[in-house]
Amino acid sequence: MYNFRNLDFSNNSAGANTNVNFTFYLDDADSYPSSGRTVEVKLDGLIPQDGAGLNTEDFDAGIYSYTIQGGSRYATLALKTISTAAGFDNTYSVTLNAYDAATAIYHEASHGNVAQRITIDPDSYTMHVGDKKTLTATVWPASTGTGSLSWTSSNNSVATVDANGKVTAVALGTANITASQNGMSATCVITVAGISLNKTSTKILIGGTEQLTATVYPSASYTWTSSNPAVATVSSTGLVTAVAKGTTTITVTTEDGGYTASCTVRVGVRKTVTTSAINTNSGTFNINNGEGSLTAQGLKIDVGIAYNSTANYLEMGLRYNRRDYNGTLSISSSETLDDFSITGVNFTYTEYNYAQGAVTPSTGTYTRPANNATTASWSGSATSSLTFTMAPRTQGNTRYWNRLRSIVVTYTYTEY
Repeated sequence: MYNFRNLDFSNNSAGANTNVNFTFYLDDADSYPSSGRTVEVKLDGLIPQDGAGLNTEDFDAGIYSYTIQGGSRYATLALKTISTAAGFDNTYSVTLNAYDAATAIYHEASHGNVAQRITIDPDSYTMHVGDKKTLTATVWPASTGTGSLSWTSSNNSVATVDANGKVTAVALGTANITASQNGMSATCVITVAGISLNKTSTKILIGGTEQLTATVYPSASYTWTSSNPAVATVSSTGLVTAVAKGTTTITVTTEDGGYTASCTVRVGVRKTVTTSAINTNSGTFNINNGEGSLTAQGLKIDVGIAYNSTANYLEMGLRYNRRDYNGTLSISSSETLDDFSITGVNFTYTEYNYAQGAVTPSTGTYTRPANNATTASWSGSATSSLTFTMAPRTQGNTRYWNRLRSIVVTYTYTEY
């Protein structure tokens, strides 16, 4: 059993039709019979010179045999680069195969001036969004090893590739994945095929419509269906019409049935709730250090800088060390409601004088009480929460704080 060493070209950058000698040695540890050794020689980009002593085994494959002189371990092959017309591309290499009859094992050794050829397996591949595929790049000859193999994608928005050739399909379309080394490269065409929708879920009110848009690659015809037409229907162009409260799935399918995409549609109805009077006395709020909260009729009401008294009202604000502090009242939902919105608030104060302070809402419009009236109102649309800042009123030497007795809140939400 033997190997090769000291493989070398006399010229590592020869042009077309140029003589090139290739030298190699048998391994020192081997014994060399007087009858010599025959090795298989595979040429790429090269042909034997006349009288080189190589016997043709398979001309098309570039395979020859060569017998090393008996008792020798050294050989030089007289070769010549092929012509430009024959496809010379400035690269060439030799691969030696030695056969050991006892073990039936081939020992390979090769040498080339640079990477002769790079191939990717496979050279084209079809994926779906989210799929991953590791490509294999082969650099020939394997012993070249100069320079590192790099991977790039021509369209990262469609498919990305990491340093190990792992491709991830991102969106529908085509991307060229290229492996490169020493100026040589090979490309695999990645097609990310399928069909997608502009939405995977949506909500519509009864009687409403929404247009869904499908994207298919490669181009193909497709059809639309609804899993529950009693809840929502879909037209041949993807227009969804909400019919009744509930949930349905809108599916788009290519005509060959190979690809599908779906959107979950929830159809809801708008609900309006007007509370009864919510008492705002300090005992109800359990005021502590000017702060307190109350949960009632689906709402959470928080107050700050509120005076704790035994009266049946809440005094908003505080005078301390001759400084006035404004009170705050915030309203939000105490439950998880879809599309929650506060649309109206009615205030009832203890008396007119204690209802004339400046009340500033976080949004919408606050209407103060008319002359000698004790009721005020707010209108608008406040999602999530609504806050009022309440400042006192001064008349002569008298300070009048806002003394709030109760509120009535109107809010809306969607029930699915």
